[in-house]
Parts: sequence; C-alpha cells; structure tokens
Amino acid sequence: MLLRTTLRLTVKNLHLINYLLLKQRRKFSINMNRLYMIPKNLKLQKKYFGNV
Repeated sequence: MLLRTTLRLTVKNLHLINYLLLKQRRKFSINMNRLYMIPKNLKLQKKYFGNV
C-alpha cells in the first residue's frame, strides 16, 4: 500500500525531478566550462583534465 502511494507520488513528481536534474547538470557543465576557460585556473585545469 505504502509502496503504491510512493510510486504514484514519484510518477507525479517525475517530470519535476527530471527538470531539476537537467537544471543541475546544465549549471555544472557551465561551471566546468568557465573553469576550463579561465587561464588563472590552469593548475585546477591540469588537476581535473590532465594535460589536454
């Protein structure tokens, strides 16, 4: 019974969850791009990306 209710709620909120995940992923990739582009962060760049 509880599982069924949880499942229903999850289905209801699935699009919301997907939207939030997408937003987070976009924000993360923007931050990574910014980090990658700033020459000041060259040390960090090497740390995260190796010698690209």
